[in-house]
Amino acid sequence: MIYNGKLFNNNGENYYEKLSNLLDIKKLLIYALIALLLSRINILFYIAPIGIAFTAIIMFKNNKVLTVLVGIFSILGYFSIRSNFDSFDLYIIINMILIFLGIFFNIKKKHRLFILLLICLISYIYKYFYVRFSIYPTLFSITIEVGIIYVLYYVFDIFIKSISYFNTNYIFKKEDIICLVITTCLILCGINGFKIFNLDLSNILIVLFVFMMSYINGMSVGVICAVFSGSIMGFIYGNFTEYIAIYSVIATVSSFLSLSSRFTVSVISIVCVLILKLSNMSSMDIGSNLFLIEIFIGSVIFDVVPKSYLMKITMYFNEEYKKEFYTNKRLFNTLDMRIQKINEFNDIIKELSDMIVSNVNFKYKILDKKIYIEILAESVCGECSNVNKCWKVNFNKVRTEMLLSLDNFIQGDKSLTEYIDGLCIRKDKFKNELYKISNFYNIQKVYEERIYEAQDMLSYELKNLHNIINQSIKEVKKDIVIKVNYEKSLISKFNKFNIKYFDIICYEESERLKVKIILPYNIFIEYKNDLLDIINIALDREMIIQDEPSKYINSNDEIIVTYVEKYCYNVVSHCLQLSKKDKNGDSYICTNSINDDYLIILSDGIGSGIEAYNKSKFTVDLIYKFVRTSLSLSSCIKEIISIISLKFFRDEAISTIDFARIDLYTGKMNYLKFSSIITYIKRNNEVFILGNERDLNDNSLDDDIRILSSEFDLECGDILVHLTDGLIHFKDLSNKAWLYTFLKRCDVSSPDKLCEEILREFKILNSGSFQDDVSVIVSKVYKN
Repeated sequence: MIYNGKLFNNNGENYYEKLSNLLDIKKLLIYALIALLLSRINILFYIAPIGIAFTAIIMFKNNKVLTVLVGIFSILGYFSIRSNFDSFDLYIIINMILIFLGIFFNIKKKHRLFILLLICLISYIYKYFYVRFSIYPTLFSITIEVGIIYVLYYVFDIFIKSISYFNTNYIFKKEDIICLVITTCLILCGINGFKIFNLDLSNILIVLFVFMMSYINGMSVGVICAVFSGSIMGFIYGNFTEYIAIYSVIATVSSFLSLSSRFTVSVISIVCVLILKLSNMSSMDIGSNLFLIEIFIGSVIFDVVPKSYLMKITMYFNEEYKKEFYTNKRLFNTLDMRIQKINEFNDIIKELSDMIVSNVNFKYKILDKKIYIEILAESVCGECSNVNKCWKVNFNKVRTEMLLSLDNFIQGDKSLTEYIDGLCIRKDKFKNELYKISNFYNIQKVYEERIYEAQDMLSYELKNLHNIINQSIKEVKKDIVIKVNYEKSLISKFNKFNIKYFDIICYEESERLKVKIILPYNIFIEYKNDLLDIINIALDREMIIQDEPSKYINSNDEIIVTYVEKYCYNVVSHCLQLSKKDKNGDSYICTNSINDDYLIILSDGIGSGIEAYNKSKFTVDLIYKFVRTSLSLSSCIKEIISIISLKFFRDEAISTIDFARIDLYTGKMNYLKFSSIITYIKRNNEVFILGNERDLNDNSLDDDIRILSSEFDLECGDILVHLTDGLIHFKDLSNKAWLYTFLKRCDVSSPDKLCEEILREFKILNSGSFQDDVSVIVSKVYKN
């Protein structure tokens, strides 16, 4: 049987059983190595209960193979330090007893007290009767050992559980991380005695570990790692305070400089250790020099560790980082599942578009001309007395001539061929039927052409829709990074000032920070200004409210407020209109959008009055809705124009489009012009033109449909003038460049004042009358 591409054999092991066995072997070897190193740690040369504690915790797992293997390697570890260890025999005996109990008895966690009492009894018998300790030193020694075993039992238990969660989305708690750090420190201390060029490998690895833990976890975990490692190494080598002091200095420097480069952290740590060593010149000997070299090597390794490995270690040991990583991962996995369904729907749209064009079943087919000849012969010749004479004598000739006559009528030539004209005795009836058939055929031909056009148009629109959905999917999958640290800072500040809230979300979108806060409406009204101050202090960023929040109030009187980083630019617009009739046919929108940009949309409805206004308003609203979807401008242009073309297909009165989108962070403006006239940009004494410069010529207006899309970099102080063609529809004046000249010499910089001046000049030049609706929008860019 095949399962997921792997061969499954019912009579033997399958692939997954073999893989499971290999993983079990790997697990056995890792635990055996840990047992070997932990049993090598002897404290003050006469107690070494750490290896016993690890064997005991493994025994409670009720895995006989693992218990035997760990017990044997623990014994090997004690053998490796036999020359430096006084009570070597005792720990061999205890290990063998634990192996025996693990093999022949089902030891459970509720038997912990019994195992501790058994270890106490064996230790007492050994030390009191064999080593001949007096009763008080014996009790003191046993109390310390049992206490260490009891504490390490819980440390090792959490450690074993935690390492099984390394490659999962389980978020480590603080105690999990501490137990991981303590156990790792003990394992590294167990390497003591292994030397390379007379340099202690355990010191180098512990220095590296302290650097990493302090750098990625901060002061709390770093100091625990330093103190614990320093204590154990101090007990092993008999210099308790020096090891703790040096490791603590490294941990402190790494914690405080966690935002700096690793090289900076290493250099400052080494300098601080040198100062500490030089303050006690009496301790500067060969051993101290070697210790300094070991610290230097550990710091160099810390500097050159690849960032990918450091990030992986951060994932295992940093609670906040792992929480943030898997929160983002879950977010995008969920998003991918939703997007997959949209992609499937999008594929259907594309297939439908291709099918409409290629599948012959969708095409309307008019009847073949031969069928019309059969109908003609039946209706005209069926009752004719000469039918046999005509058809039986020369069947093919008659049929061919009838087809030629039908072609003449279809093409507009209402005459029969000479052969039919000389042969047929019912010519009037024949012409009558040909006239009817040719008319019907031509109507069907028009229907066929219109259906083909409609199919092509529908296919084109479906392809546009397919492309827009693809673009929207790319936009949706933009990097959105949840900022957990910022959330913690905000929550801390809100709690400090006792401000009630329901939820706080901090995230980066397009490398810009955004904050969404859900809170009661009455709290927002009370603390509206204070909230912004608190956010700016907590995030160390200058933020502003993005939208008018009242529209987010829901039925539970909750409000969602969005804050974004303060914009670099601000745009102020003013519009004035003159109406030919009661209602101006032009429509416009000037507003900040939810996408951190400013929109200027102006549409000239063809004609004037309410009908023109409805058409231009439809165009403006449609563009505004498309732009709010966050799609790129290029993705919207074709679809907007297609929809407008379909909307006004019957009367062919398509509203113009004059659109500008200004990025309020960069000042870059994307603009689109569809059959609209030029836009002016006034910068100091210069005037720039956006659009087709032939609109400045003195010739008559050009009604050709033109599409123009481009970019322009705005600067602080720039003035934009958008207008409809009513401003250049003069009765007696052909100079359409008057506004360009006017802006060159005009010194007015306020948008509302400039609007008034433009219309005043227009009325003067046009003698107070105008032929079309007039709209002018003046916008100015300010530094925010």
